[in-house]
Amino acid sequence: MRHLFRSALRILLLTAFLLLVAWFAMKGMQYHGDWGRALQDLIGDTSGIRRFFEEQVQPRLHDVGRFFTDQVGPFAQDLGAKIRGLFPQ
Repeated sequence: MRHLFRSALRILLLTAFLLLVAWFAMKGMQYHGDWGRALQDLIGDTSGIRRFFEEQVQPRLHDVGRFFTDQVGPFAQDLGAKIRGLFPQ
């Protein structure tokens, strides 16, 4: 199982790296080889990333957290009580 996790993590990291390289190459073509402006675009412009995170990612993470607190938490507590009831103290 540990090897599966490592392999999945390597694939994920390699994919992220290749996407970054492809994005940087696209910016290089967009700026006609001016790599300084492409690097500045990579480092300087985070407003779109921040807005995407605030508008798209955070509400979904909040919904997942609410699902776990509203649905999974009580179910796990009930299941734990039933299991504890099987074993007399």
